[in-house]
Amino acid sequence: MKMIKRTIGILLLITMVAIPLTACGENSGGSAVSKDSDANNLSTATEETSLFSNPLKLHDEENKQFCVDVPSDWKKTGQSDESGMNVTTLEPSDSGKKVVIGVSYKSVSGTSEPEKLNEYIEKFKEVYGEKMPDAVINERMTANGYVCLVLTKKTAGTGDAHTIDYFIFGNGGRLTISQFSNQGDAEGLEYVTSVAEFMVDTAVMY
Repeated sequence: MKMIKRTIGILLLITMVAIPLTACGENSGGSAVSKDSDANNLSTATEETSLFSNPLKLHDEENKQFCVDVPSDWKKTGQSDESGMNVTTLEPSDSGKKVVIGVSYKSVSGTSEPEKLNEYIEKFKEVYGEKMPDAVINERMTANGYVCLVLTKKTAGTGDAHTIDYFIFGNGGRLTISQFSNQGDAEGLEYVTSVAEFMVDTAVMY
C-alpha cells in the first residue's frame, strides 16, 4: 500500500490540483441531490445506479465545478493542501482490497467553446505523449457526454503501481480520476477499474 500511495503522490503532482470529498449540490441539468454532509463530509445519494447502489457524492469545495459518484463502501483516506494544491485519496473500507483512487480538478480557461476544447484536448494528447512515450492514450465518451482520455502505461518499473488515468474534459475544466493497484494483482485491477469507470461515467461538469 505504501508503494501505491507513493505513486499517487507523484501522479497527483502531474495533474496539479485535486479536490476534497464532500456532499453534492445541483448539477448542470438542475436535478438536486443531497447537500447534507456528516463529520467526514460524506453524503448518501437518494438514487440508485446500475452498478453501485446508494453511492456517496463528491464535488469541489465550492460546489461549482463538478460532481461524481463514489461507491458507498469507499472512504476518504487522505487530503492535503500544500501551496494551493488540495489532494484527496479514496480507498475501499475493506482493508483486504489494496487499491486506491485519486480525484483531481483543474480549471482550463478558454475551453468553453467546442472548437477551443478540441484544440486543448489535441494539445494535451501531444504533451502527454511526449512526457510518457511508454503510455497508451485511448479516447472515449462518458455516459454524460464528455470526452475522456484514458492513459495506461505500457510498462512499469519494479515496485511501481499499476496506474490508469482518466482525463475528463468539459465546461472549462479537466477532471482527473486516477486508479492504482499493485502490479500482478489481477483481481485488484479488475475491481478498481470497475469503480474508476463507474466514477467516470457518473461525472458531471458544471
